[in-house]
Amino acid sequence: MPAAPLKAIDTKRIHTYKKILDELDRLDKTLPESSLYRLAPFNSAYIVVTTAIQKTARDGQFANPKFVEKFTVCFSGYYFRVINDYLAGRELPVAWANLLSQKPDKQLPNFIYLLMGANAHINHDLSLTMLKMLDNGDTDALFKDILKVDKLLVGCGNDILRTFTETQKVARFIKDRTKYIYLPIVMHVILYWRIRAWKDYLRLKNSGPSPDRAQIKGRATSIRLWRLGSLLQR
Repeated sequence: MPAAPLKAIDTKRIHTYKKILDELDRLDKTLPESSLYRLAPFNSAYIVVTTAIQKTARDGQFANPKFVEKFTVCFSGYYFRVINDYLAGRELPVAWANLLSQKPDKQLPNFIYLLMGANAHINHDLSLTMLKMLDNGDTDALFKDILKVDKLLVGCGNDILRTFTETQKVARFIKDRTKYIYLPIVMHVILYWRIRAWKDYLRLKNSGPSPDRAQIKGRATSIRLWRLGSLLQR
């Protein structure tokens, strides 16, 4: 049976963990056979991380679980709107465009697609989410919960690896035989991006949001990842 076609996402209906996960699960079934197939590894990883955040909230490990849920919803909205903008033919932020629009005939390793999605979502979207959500004086207490999410994400590495396979020889060797070397490096790179997003938020808070800065954010990283993926394409 052919996969259901992609359709625009009604982001106004997404206001809980369950709604986020429902949409991610739907995308997980449709992305691999769609023109947005490059998002599939990132989308599957998104399910793992969001599920872990939801479980941590249910276990009472966040100081302000309602804030974490609202933050997670706001952050996910950027991802869902990128899909909507792509389907509508609208211009995408540069880091997302580098993942979705370059050389459609070239198939890169799935872990490169995963990292390019993480780069675009974190380096472009996260500081903007902080700017929207951290709008009161008690940001230190809220930031502690964000740091808990950061640590949680790093701990999801092995579960994320299980969500995808590699068909290309070099990428499969890296994933299957050297994961104990490259996985900690990859997860801490993602953690570094998230820490850098906090610094970017502080700059945006003082100077105001800059469309140009938001467009440029993550651009160089996405280009380097694409080049790395091209070298591993064998």
